[in-house]
Amino acid sequence: GGSSQAPTNNGGTSQSAGNNGNSSSTVRTTDHGTKYIALPGEEEAMKKWVEENERARGLR
Repeated sequence: GGSSQAPTNNGGTSQSAGNNGNSSSTVRTTDHGTKYIALPGEEEAMKKWVEENERARGLR
């Protein structure tokens, strides 16, 4: 589980699980400790994607 993948469709923003100092994004953590960055307006979509990713990895 070392990958930090995040779906993006804006083509200009690289998303990762690290602190990149981007004040326009919000770092969230799931109940299972998976960190992800949610851009404004994309938090729900990211949350759903991360939950599905965790489920695929057997964390749920």
